[in-house]
Amino acid sequence: LERNLLPPKKIIGKMSTAFIDKRREELELYLQTLVSEKFKVAIPRTLGVFLDFHHYEVERLTQDLAKELYTNGDSILAYGKKYVFTPLQLWAISQRLTLEKPKSDAENPEYDFGHVLDFVQKLRHLHVTILLIQASYINCMFRTIRGCIRQSNIVAQELSFDLSIFRSLEQLIVDRCSSEQVSFISCLRRTLNTLSVHHSLTSLQVFCFLVLCLDEYYKQNQFKNFLKQKILKQIEGAHENLPTAEVDPASVWSKLVTADFSENSICDIDISVRLLVKVDFLDLSKNEISKIENLQYLSSLVFLDLSHNQIETIELAHAKLGNVKTLNLACNKLQSLHGLGKLYSLEVLDVSRNQIFQAKTVDTISKLPCLTKLSLKQNPVSEGVDYRTKVLSRFGSRASEIKLDDVTSSQKELDTSSVLSAILKVSIFTEVV
Repeated sequence: LERNLLPPKKIIGKMSTAFIDKRREELELYLQTLVSEKFKVAIPRTLGVFLDFHHYEVERLTQDLAKELYTNGDSILAYGKKYVFTPLQLWAISQRLTLEKPKSDAENPEYDFGHVLDFVQKLRHLHVTILLIQASYINCMFRTIRGCIRQSNIVAQELSFDLSIFRSLEQLIVDRCSSEQVSFISCLRRTLNTLSVHHSLTSLQVFCFLVLCLDEYYKQNQFKNFLKQKILKQIEGAHENLPTAEVDPASVWSKLVTADFSENSICDIDISVRLLVKVDFLDLSKNEISKIENLQYLSSLVFLDLSHNQIETIELAHAKLGNVKTLNLACNKLQSLHGLGKLYSLEVLDVSRNQIFQAKTVDTISKLPCLTKLSLKQNPVSEGVDYRTKVLSRFGSRASEIKLDDVTSSQKELDTSSVLSAILKVSIFTEVV
């Protein structure tokens, strides 16, 4: 390169805005000329690191991953450990697969892309999160970090990545990644048994139906708004018939037994949950759900967490949660337990931190034969005098079997509750007569 191409230094006035802007442009020209003319085939790693290529550029990102997995990959796979990827790294892998370059590197075997491919195809536990990426600013409107990565113009939430390369995945955690970023997640139906998605969803429909079933139809590394709207309209039409229509076995997640969609912005439980037919553990806590619905399709469901939502009433729970054994409804807006009286399989019920004022509301669940644990902590009723004995008295002879607020009842409490229960029966009998 010509020596005069490198912009000269300046002693006086070197901090002026005009000089800095001019020197920046000249340095940009110098670096572009250097890369295009001097290093046409490959940029030396030292220069690449100086230019921060290892933070943004596909080749450097995948080489760093290859080196790490060359050293630690076998140990991670052997012990079944969880491995954390960022959307940037997964995007780089997806892009690298499209490049017409050899996967192997004879001169530097530790940078062989084959190490990455071998690792992801055998990995069983994957965690995808944006939190490992340094962002330029934080926007909490959607409870996620959003901004450019370091000093680049790359926005992590706009990078799409392909999960079809993970052939052996059993557990997947997705944190702060929109459904629009993830493509071909439906390829995991045959292996995935645990799925967790946090700070990412505004609707179960978008994830359970759109992403899980139709991603291969419209995601080919480009996500066009007009195409998205067209597909959404088709989905809405399909949803109208979904309750009565037969579900395509190819769309069902037959291996998935644990689903955690907590800490999102989900407003309702739509019909798309029908595709999660084998799920027995479902966590929908810390969302914006106001109604329990469409869970009758999950016949295997035994654990349900709906805490920290906006639920005010419960209607015919036995028709929707027939086999549930553990139900968490803490931190909602319940004023009574109406609707839970026929949930005969229920063993554990948490309705702490609601708006329950009267002990007599416990009458609704007092006849449930399997109930052994009940939590009413931090409700107005729990602040009353003799609260525990009044609640236990509602269970009659079963009072000794009930663990109230995680505390085993003392003999004194049981004796008092027995007396109160007898008085209650007499008063009821008198009213009837």
